[in-house]
Amino acid sequence: MDFQALEDNDGVRCTWNYFTKDFSQQEELIIPMAVVYSPYKSLENISRMDYAPQKCKTCEAYLNPYCQLIQYDLLTRNKLWNCVFCQNKNQLPSGFVQYLNQGQFPPELEQGRTTVEYSFAEFGSNQNFFILLIDVCLPTKELKAIKESLISVAALDQRR
Repeated sequence: MDFQALEDNDGVRCTWNYFTKDFSQQEELIIPMAVVYSPYKSLENISRMDYAPQKCKTCEAYLNPYCQLIQYDLLTRNKLWNCVFCQNKNQLPSGFVQYLNQGQFPPELEQGRTTVEYSFAEFGSNQNFFILLIDVCLPTKELKAIKESLISVAALDQRR
């Protein structure tokens, strides 16, 4: 996989290009796993999904191209995916199974597609949302000030 091309295509850069399945190796990482997004990057041919993203039952990581598909579970007769972070097995929804039965992958699982866009009806256009990136490598005093500011902003938003 050409990671430079993925970054140029999606505007996403990861600190690691491989997620280890060994928990002891995960704990020994000196550089934490992180993702940097370029929010104003113009994306072409982006997939738009009209359903909610699929999350792991255990760690709440989202289904992504690095997750492993388990084609069929004999006990439950369900198709499953294996979370790349916690190794938990999760059931694929029936809509995804239709993709697989046709020999295709859902867009979230296509290799090289690290960005998809979700839009679902339960969120109205008048709802506020915030995306905050906070550098936690700050002195404790500054982090406490940021925390207090965020709490006050959230309180203002709830009064509307």
